[in-house]
Amino acid sequence: MGPTLRHLCPVDECDFYLDRPSPLGGPPQGSFLTLDEFVAAVAIQEAQDAEAVLQAHVDTHTPLEYLRTIQRLNAELTKVTEATLTEHALRLASGGMQVRNPHPDIERVYPLAEWIRDELQNGSKVYRRRVVVLENWTAVEEDTT
Repeated sequence: MGPTLRHLCPVDECDFYLDRPSPLGGPPQGSFLTLDEFVAAVAIQEAQDAEAVLQAHVDTHTPLEYLRTIQRLNAELTKVTEATLTEHALRLASGGMQVRNPHPDIERVYPLAEWIRDELQNGSKVYRRRVVVLENWTAVEEDTT
């Protein structure tokens, strides 16, 4: 069997999935369609076929099941949003970035706003980015390389 497309039910604790063979096996012999036209036609037909089966399954779930799933996803989104931090850095002549140490003691001695002002006055370019922290720093106990 060749590649397949897997469609999953979005409801929590529902194991339903729909596997369908990949529709991109090639244009039928004697076809006068361009490859782009063939791919588009097959993709539309596949989407319509899969949608009919998925709609029949989705209708078996209650609004409460969807609400619970949405609430769980909102809670996860909140956790991820709370786990973001903003880093500030200077671009080095080599092209690399030198990230400012965010430790509270450094912030107490040399506040971020003052550091940015000083760096800009000195002609440096200051950059910032938002980072999502998935796991906090942990000590490495052994060399895994």
